[in-house]
Amino acid sequence: MRYIVQTAAIAAAATSAAVQTTSAPPRTTASTAATTTQTTTTEIAASLTKEKLPQCKSAAFYCRNDDSYLYSDSINMCIAPAGLVKLATAATALKYTELSDRFTVGSEMKFVDSDAIRADLAQGNILTMNDLIAGMLIASGNDAAYTIAVSAARAYEHDADMSDSEAVDCFVDLMNKFAYNIGMYNTNFTNPGGWDDANQYTTVSDLMRLADYVLNDPQLSDIVSTHYKYVTFQTGQYTDWINTNQLLNAQSARYIPECIGIKTGTTDDGGSCLLSAFSKNGKTYISAVTGCLSDDDCYDITLKMFNSLT
Repeated sequence: MRYIVQTAAIAAAATSAAVQTTSAPPRTTASTAATTTQTTTTEIAASLTKEKLPQCKSAAFYCRNDDSYLYSDSINMCIAPAGLVKLATAATALKYTELSDRFTVGSEMKFVDSDAIRADLAQGNILTMNDLIAGMLIASGNDAAYTIAVSAARAYEHDADMSDSEAVDCFVDLMNKFAYNIGMYNTNFTNPGGWDDANQYTTVSDLMRLADYVLNDPQLSDIVSTHYKYVTFQTGQYTDWINTNQLLNAQSARYIPECIGIKTGTTDDGGSCLLSAFSKNGKTYISAVTGCLSDDDCYDITLKMFNSLT
């Protein structure tokens, strides 16, 4: 991947960014963090800084077609990924299950924190993997995340009697293997829902790789672009889910018709996070904003990058 032009403020002092030719966002390490703090075209960078973007820990705007960052800020900083973890949970599960496979919600519900967002699942409900993933990615349901985790782990091990704790641990190992295999070298997962943990971290650079993977998967890309879903469980119960991403909501002031996903996330350590994708004028863009003080700030930064850079 190539970095196009550095900001005017640092162009004179910064060294030339390394040129890489890859089909996904670049591999980055701590050694490159100092030289990739912020990259963008000079004019766009000036317009964005003048607007005094709200506070965030890291942000980036990437064009998949040109394989280049149009804007980046602290993309190698370690951050808490919050609910963005669920994208890796979904991608990992589909390595070992089919969307049509049916699974029963069980005693793994005990792992879901009382304050966590849920998809209205109850022990004994039977859902397809497709509906479980939809509940996790559309409604951001942590209950769905844990049922996915234990179900996929038992399928992988061919062991229906594996305990809940063993299954979650097994699945997290599979998540980390998946992350490494797609080039997320500065990421570590400890749970499938994104709940804060000192040992769970990622970077915006790695999140770009995860988003790129999701967009390349027709099954996942369809789910993350869905605003509303009404679902009937295999056991007859029913519910509906509204996507937590307001960019997909035609009734929202933040609606962007060109938005094609991807996921929100909010925790105490992670702050407000938003990973988005857009299709405009024949090009696809990925946006990441993490560590904001509020959802409003997250959307404001995303909208300003989208409006300025596309």
